[in-house]
Parts: sequence; structure tokens; C-alpha cells
Amino acid sequence: MIKKLSGGFKKLTSSLGKLIVLALICLALALGIVCPLWKWATTSPKSYTIALLAIFAALFVVLIIRTAVRKGPKTFLFFILKLAAVIGGVGGAVFFILNSNRIAALIVFIAAVIIYAILSLGDKKK
Repeated sequence: MIKKLSGGFKKLTSSLGKLIVLALICLALALGIVCPLWKWATTSPKSYTIALLAIFAALFVVLIIRTAVRKGPKTFLFFILKLAAVIGGVGGAVFFILNSNRIAALIVFIAAVIIYAILSLGDKKK
């Protein structure tokens, strides 16, 4: 009986200890990373924006290269074309809707769906 109680108490204190350590790690990261970034963003928003855009652009390029290497050239080309069809269709539809041209938005959306379907059929391996 005492062994069961001590085992349960040990488990509870272990979980509580892990929770406290995790909270301290979060606090340290907040003070060490988030606060300086917030200070930089509020004091010099232009340089902060340029730096973050450059970082995200570099990460995007790395992601594209990794995807191209992993999938192979033909599959990657179809992936990029399908992505362009989706982004172009949604972007064009939103653009025309915001300019109060619903018919053009519908045409662009339908064209994007058809283009995506054609690209999906061409992507199938035989």
C-alpha cells in the first residue's frame, strides 16, 4: 500500500517537475528571443520587415530546392504548375470579387479548377 502511494507521489512530482521546467524554458525563450524581436520591430519596422522577408524568402527557396530534389523534375514541375493554378485562380477570383466583377471571378475560378484537373490527370504515373 505504501509502495503504491509513494509510486503515485513520485509520478505526480515528476510530472509537476517537467511542467515547471517546460514553463521556465518558455519564459527563457520569451525573454531571450521574443522581447528583443519585439523591441526591434517597434523601433525599426522597416529593417525588421526587410530582414524577416529575406529570411522567409531564403527558407522558401530551400524548401523548393528540397522538394525538387525529393520529388524529381517531372513531378516537381506538375506540383509547381498545380500550385500556380490554385494561387492564380484564388487570387484572380478574389481580385475580381473585390472589384465587383463576380462574373469574371466565376470564370477565373472555373478556369483554375479545369486547369488543375488537367494538370492532375497529366501527373499520373503509368
